[in-house]
Formats: sequence, C-alpha cells, structure tokens
Amino acid sequence: MKTLAKWVVSIAAIVAIILGFIVFSFLYEMKSSPKEEEKAISEGKQYIKNNFNQHVSITGSFYDNMGNFNFDYAAKAHDKQNDLNFLVYYNAETAQMEDTYIAEKWTKETKDDLSSVVHKTFPKIDEWSVYYDDNVGFIYNVSPSSKKTYIDYDVKPIINIKIPRKVSDKDPEKLETLLSYAKETLGMKHATFVLEYSKKGVPLEDEILRKEF
Repeated sequence: MKTLAKWVVSIAAIVAIILGFIVFSFLYEMKSSPKEEEKAISEGKQYIKNNFNQHVSITGSFYDNMGNFNFDYAAKAHDKQNDLNFLVYYNAETAQMEDTYIAEKWTKETKDDLSSVVHKTFPKIDEWSVYYDDNVGFIYNVSPSSKKTYIDYDVKPIINIKIPRKVSDKDPEKLETLLSYAKETLGMKHATFVLEYSKKGVPLEDEILRKEF
C-alpha cells in the first residue's frame, strides 16, 4: 500500500509540474515584450513619416497575443483629419511594412452606406460588422490619399449581421433586399452577406443564412 501511495503521489507531482509549465508558458506568451513594442513604434513612426501627411500620428503599440493577425506587434496610428484608427506593421509574408488604413476606411464607408437599409430591413439586431482583408490597400495598390472608394475596386467584403432570434420564413427575402440594394443602388461589385442567429446569447449554429454575389 505504501508503494502504491508513493506512486500516486509521484504521478500527481509530475502532473502538477506539467500543468504548471503549461500555465506558465501560456501566461508568458500572453505577455508582450517591451523591446518589441518599442521596435514596432519606431518602425511605425518612420513608416508614417514616409507615407502619410501631418494629420496622422502614432498613438501606441498593439500585441496580437491571440494570433488573429498575420503579425505579432504593430504600431497604433490615428488620422485626425478623418478620425480613423488603424495599425502599421511588418508583414513577414510580403517582407514589407504595411497598414490597415484602407481596410478601416472602406469598412467605415461601407457601414455608412449600408447602415440605413440594414436597420430598416432588420430592426432588431445585436450587432453587425463589415470585414475587409487587413492589407486590401496593398493588394489593390491604393494610396491612403486616393479619393476612390471600395465601389471602384473588385473587392468582396463580408457583411455579418447578428440577430437575437430564430430564423424566419421571411428572412431569405429580406436578405435578397440587402443584396439588391448593395448591388443595384450602391454599385458594389461583390459582397458576402451572412445572417447569424442566437437565442438568449447562445448562437444557433444550424441557423445561418449566407448569400453572395
């Protein structure tokens, strides 16, 4: 019995050490590096100086500890003239400095253009969002000072609308109304609309409507 007890204690100790190491590693990964933050800010300031006017300034740093972006560190920037926040970062895949300015600008423009019809078509929603690739400005070679909008390019944003109820029989028709407005009234070339439903805050994963053009 004593031998068995020793084995149990030993195994428990090993498990505790392993779990402790996992927790420590996770917390370590979640913590940002001051040195990398300073580097991101320094590179961001130089980038802003070379590519933007005096209305844009660096406001801080951003650390992606969840792996949502294609970078770990970025500089946060603000355009006072257009009241726009965006990120400046080094993209290892393209080996160059990039920014999310056009993505943020087009997101704002698209939301402004669709806001009235979205809320008219679906009066009760939790939230809705517009998504463009972060480096869409580089993909289409769009200058930050360009007067052109998302309408002028062959882009395909994702418009996601969260609705706090079950799907209804009329929703497909309502979704067609949104697509028709985006395509015929706004002149959008492409778009993906997604309706997500939930009940008491719990997503109804089997009830999702999606349509694109």
